[in-house]
Amino acid sequence: MEDLKRLSSFFEQFENISVKEFITAPYVIYPQENHFPLSFYLTRRAINAYNLYLKKMLNSDPDSDAMLEKAEESFEFIQKFISEKGINLDDYPRHCEGLSNSMLLHLKDGKIPIYFIFSLNDAESVIKSIDEDLIMLWFDSNFFEILSKAKFKYHKSVKLKQLINNKIKIIKTIK
Repeated sequence: MEDLKRLSSFFEQFENISVKEFITAPYVIYPQENHFPLSFYLTRRAINAYNLYLKKMLNSDPDSDAMLEKAEESFEFIQKFISEKGINLDDYPRHCEGLSNSMLLHLKDGKIPIYFIFSLNDAESVIKSIDEDLIMLWFDSNFFEILSKAKFKYHKSVKLKQLINNKIKIIKTIK
């Protein structure tokens, strides 16, 4: 029961962490292990697994079932975010809270997949205009290489591109 309270407190403190992905991450990163006790999720190894999972998601296949599911969840997140902030989808790539670009922060936190960058107006140019030191602080030093590969994969994708285009049309009609 104590572990559950500590884990609950952890998620309250770090609202940017997706509970679902945090719980799923070790099963993806350590596939040879088939069970992780609750106490595992209170360790540094669990946090490392989550960070590795987020990095793996940056490089994942755009048409995979996991990415399509992530895209669905991400659009729900974006729709809620732009509604709460009183902005439209076209403003989202340039929206900042304090000194932080919201879209980049959401990408870092795993709230949106990297492939969204190529479907939103000005998103790619906004990312390329952000200070490279900040990009390297939040992501790996090879982020722009990952971005380039993701762009190639996105343009070759069928399912994800169609899903994103459909969701964008829906969001634009709501707002």
